[in-house]
Amino acid sequence: MLDIGSHVCKELAIDGFNPITYDNLNNGNLSSVKWSPFERVDILNTSRLHSVLKKYKPIAVMHFAALPDVSEFFKSPLKFYKNNIFGSQSILDSMIQESIKYFIFSSTCAVYGIPKNKMINERNSLIHISP
Repeated sequence: MLDIGSHVCKELAIDGFNPITYDNLNNGNLSSVKWSPFERVDILNTSRLHSVLKKYKPIAVMHFAALPDVSEFFKSPLKFYKNNIFGSQSILDSMIQESIKYFIFSSTCAVYGIPKNKMINERNSLIHISP
């Protein structure tokens, strides 16, 4: 099964970009990395993340590394806050150090609550089911 990040990398590669995948593989799958170089990096490791950004000099960062599982959030909220808040801050700090201006954050469909229909779009009401 491919996740959203791998689909984005595929489309970027088709459009002539050279996406770089960095992931700690705690929830990811190396077999999904087919269209880009791979760097095993935890977003909480700011110095390593900074080294990767310095190495590749990207024009933008797309952040798909937040932990999304709402049911797991309630079991381990500190794990989620640490990864999703401090990890995002680590990415932004590294971007600032490398003067990367463009940032795209992929949120979770959980902001729409439990949908009545299978198809969700941006016009759906925001009824979050977790912090």
